[in-house]
Amino acid sequence: MLQRISRQTRRRKTGGVLLATTALVSTVLVSATAGVSGAEPVSTKVPVVCVGADAKTQETLNLAKALIGTDKIYVDVNASAADIPTTAGIDDEINAQFKWAGTMDQGLIDKAAGLGLALKISNIKSSMSVRGPSSVDAFQATGTDSTIAPVAGQPAALNLGTIGGPLTTTGGGIVTYRVAGVTLTAALSFSGQNFVLNLTCSPTGSNLIAKTSVKDPNAPTFNPEVYKVNVAAGGTVSVDLLNDVIKAGKTPLMADSLKIVESPSAGTATLTDGVLTFTAPTAAGTYSTTVEICGEPNADSGIPGVNEVQKLQLGDNWSDGLLGPRPVGFTLKVGDKETDVIWTAQHILGPVLMPLPLNGVKPTSENWAPADSAGLVNDYLFGINYVAPTAGQVRSALEALPNIGAGNIEVTDLHENEANPGAVTGFAIKFVNDLAEQDVPQVELDDWFSVPPQEVLDRIGEAVAGIAGNIGGDDEGPANPIVTAADAARQAAHDAAIANGKSEDEAKAAGDEAARNKANEILGNRILESVTGGPAVSDEEWSGWAEVVIINPIMDSVPAIIAWINSLFPKKVILSTTVAGEAPIPPEPLCSQGIIDVTVEGAAALPSTETPNGNQPAVEGKNEDRGITFTG
Repeated sequence: MLQRISRQTRRRKTGGVLLATTALVSTVLVSATAGVSGAEPVSTKVPVVCVGADAKTQETLNLAKALIGTDKIYVDVNASAADIPTTAGIDDEINAQFKWAGTMDQGLIDKAAGLGLALKISNIKSSMSVRGPSSVDAFQATGTDSTIAPVAGQPAALNLGTIGGPLTTTGGGIVTYRVAGVTLTAALSFSGQNFVLNLTCSPTGSNLIAKTSVKDPNAPTFNPEVYKVNVAAGGTVSVDLLNDVIKAGKTPLMADSLKIVESPSAGTATLTDGVLTFTAPTAAGTYSTTVEICGEPNADSGIPGVNEVQKLQLGDNWSDGLLGPRPVGFTLKVGDKETDVIWTAQHILGPVLMPLPLNGVKPTSENWAPADSAGLVNDYLFGINYVAPTAGQVRSALEALPNIGAGNIEVTDLHENEANPGAVTGFAIKFVNDLAEQDVPQVELDDWFSVPPQEVLDRIGEAVAGIAGNIGGDDEGPANPIVTAADAARQAAHDAAIANGKSEDEAKAAGDEAARNKANEILGNRILESVTGGPAVSDEEWSGWAEVVIINPIMDSVPAIIAWINSLFPKKVILSTTVAGEAPIPPEPLCSQGIIDVTVEGAAALPSTETPNGNQPAVEGKNEDRGITFTG
């Protein structure tokens, strides 16, 4: 816990704390595990700078600036990896796993050792970013806590954890693995004072650990994939990418597609007419620019679209008998548009003498079979024969809708009755032309006109459901003893029947009989007990017996009753989607990426600020801290 000390004391002791922290935090060296066959080892220096993650920590670091000359901790990180493939194909799996350890500037360690600092490091969290055509864009890891006693001349080591894992390449390009950052807590003890520093460390300059080139075999190539060039600090260098570095693949280059996909961390990179120009910063180092170019797509590499197909299934109990269930007509709906009636009936006198609708009155959901008056259905009870609908009827009705349109659907017969292969069981509705290769709204049944009318069936169903609910009651309240005993007898008899090879129906019947017998037995004993001087049979006992012996059989018969009632009415048409429509995915350009590494040599000379007489002039301005950032 950070103890309160005076500002004067804090100024006096912060230097040792910061030196120890510097020695510790700069241990962001990245080293990799043993390599796999064919992998190239990678070793790269990565500058890292650590700053306070909160205001209190940064205040402590600010106080140390007078002693160590900076309120930031600079670290040279050596990032190494030995088991990452340098090349891969599309959809290959790569085990991008690294072990991270750290060392720091030895000078700071030596100073910390002289001050007798003790450090405890905890809450280590490391982050590695993955860029390029990868199924994963980042990995996180947690390091192990450790205690460090700085010793002059000996590097301080820190375990930052194992980071990474499997990923899959998703396209052509370059997958890069990069140090994204580290956060940690350093608890320092110095001359009886304790300090807690929450630090966040970010890389500066190039943060690249390793890379894997993922190439579509037909894509353009960069030769070499990493083009290296030197330039003086503050100078300018140009690379003619289109003529000297990039070669076309199996399709022509798309010169206009050449672009910078990752800029350098310092300096300026620009592209003009295929030439990359880099204006170097004044600081020495290597600065990476990632560029991408594409070749024209292969014409056959796209994914074609899919035409949607929907199914209209006819009822399998429709009859043309006088008393048989039969539809008279129905309407379909697409979105908010409704078709005219698709007739499935014809008057016995023929459509010329008795055209439909009868008497010129169009059926609607309101006038067909109202609950409080005679409906239009009565006009269709006699003298009307069932006539199967045709694919042409369905097509014409749908094409008349403004959101379908003529020529945009194909309707064909379906024959899905194996016992009667010649029978038309429904229609396939395929969306074509203007409605091809896209997801379209589901065609739905809107109005349904039948004999007997569906409205009557709906009312019967509601009534049966209400009766069943009233008989069954609810399940609230404590369990009834007779019901509980009857259920146990039912289960035992059911299990015994199954064990003896009986069918499920036979086992259920045996269980139900056992339950009724048990309920009768219990209630009979209670009645006998009550007439021989015992307590009267309670309402609860009567209720339990009635539930098992009377109500349950009635409830069990409800599905059969409903099924029988349903058989008296024609089944509605059923609409569904059998093939979902999909838009085509056009062929994509074949793209590749390359890296231009510019090494800036030396540092540019600063303008002289001396006066002719050798004195330093008074200059207005501000102090700027040195910072380090990663290069992408």
